[in-house]
Amino acid sequence: MLEYIISSLNTSTILLMVASSLAYVWYRNVSRPAGFPPGPTALPVVGNIFELKGPLHEEFNKLAKKYGDIFSIKIGNNWAVILNNLEFAKEAFLKKPVEFAGRPESYSAEVFSQGYKDIALSTYNDTWKLHRKIGHSAIRHFASGKRLDKLVHSVLPKLSRALDENEGKSFEPKEVLGVSVYNILATMCFGHEYSLGDPKLKYFIDFNKTIIDEFGNGVPADYVPILKYVPDKKTKKMHEMTEEFHGELQKEVEAHKENYDPAGTDTTTTSLHWSVALMAQHPEIQEKIAEEMDRVVGRDRLPSIEDRGKLPYTEACMYEMLRYGSSVPVGVPHTTIEDTTLGNYAIPKDTWIFVNHWAIHRSEKFWDEPFKFKPEHFLDTSGEVRQHPEGFLPFSFGRRVCLGEAFAKAEIFLLFSWLFQHYTFSIPPEQEGTFEIKLVTGSAIVHQPDDFYIVAKKRF
Repeated sequence: MLEYIISSLNTSTILLMVASSLAYVWYRNVSRPAGFPPGPTALPVVGNIFELKGPLHEEFNKLAKKYGDIFSIKIGNNWAVILNNLEFAKEAFLKKPVEFAGRPESYSAEVFSQGYKDIALSTYNDTWKLHRKIGHSAIRHFASGKRLDKLVHSVLPKLSRALDENEGKSFEPKEVLGVSVYNILATMCFGHEYSLGDPKLKYFIDFNKTIIDEFGNGVPADYVPILKYVPDKKTKKMHEMTEEFHGELQKEVEAHKENYDPAGTDTTTTSLHWSVALMAQHPEIQEKIAEEMDRVVGRDRLPSIEDRGKLPYTEACMYEMLRYGSSVPVGVPHTTIEDTTLGNYAIPKDTWIFVNHWAIHRSEKFWDEPFKFKPEHFLDTSGEVRQHPEGFLPFSFGRRVCLGEAFAKAEIFLLFSWLFQHYTFSIPPEQEGTFEIKLVTGSAIVHQPDDFYIVAKKRF
């Protein structure tokens, strides 16, 4: 009997120790670090991912109303801090640019970038600084001023032919507009253009769409790292697509080396897609752009970079499109590369940092009628363009500001102004009164209109 009692006590003790250990691990897994911003209670392993049911920018906005403009959530095993106003974003990215300059490590990012070897996804270090310097020099050399004019103008005949072929018909504009953007990048990077029906061009466009639709929210291993050792169809497809894609890119690079001629993205495509949809919804605004283009540029020449500053209403419409569309509504997440602080909160090393650009772009503090598409948001009282108004950050800011910001703005300006110089876009008759901009929901990062139909009419 005594041996039985001792044995039972030992078993009970072991079970109690195991239960206590599990409870401690549970507690440590869900407990916020000391001095951390508030937020919803997290579950072990998965964190708060099941609470983020809709688009991230909208979910972050809801949580900010409950917990404040700086709050925290757990994404899988990673703690994240969300900045829902400009003041906290400026403190992080401008006052402490190095501390907040890291990038999160995730399984899908590692695969897509072949081990964090690109500029966008790699962390802040000497290699990244060198790559960014080289990339910035290349863009400045090959895609600015008259070089950029020539680059963009070279794709306009194909774009014009594609639009003319669809004139008066109801058609989807994404591929037609995408061809122009891809051709600008292909000419700059590879020294050649693609035709509208080129299988290789279709491959790159389809690849990009699949990445957004199927992998925009990552893969299970991004949230629970151990799952990278558990094969699943989605992760397998990601590996296969990435390997094939990099192989195709390498072929283009090798071909360009053999045929190099020194004379000779997706955010831009998304922006143009927003432009056409919004202008079709606001014909009165489109008419004002056309009037300004006729008055300043005329119809006998193409718009050029030198026209910037001379077309205030057109530029204001372009910037308003970038604000209203907010193509990357929560930006690309950062991480802290060392222990730091933000406001009165302690932020440990390796914390993920999100800035809700969409919320800032919809803040009544900076914008009158923020939920309305209103070009006047970017015009001052004298009718001149407000180039850098507070609360406008479509390309982020600080050390990790978008490398291609200047190039993208100039490229969008040239394509945007040319489109409305030459064409009028309208809602198909059968959709009058029912047309709305529906958004692609497969990605947590990209905020773009789903496919829609439009009618183009040549202005002369």
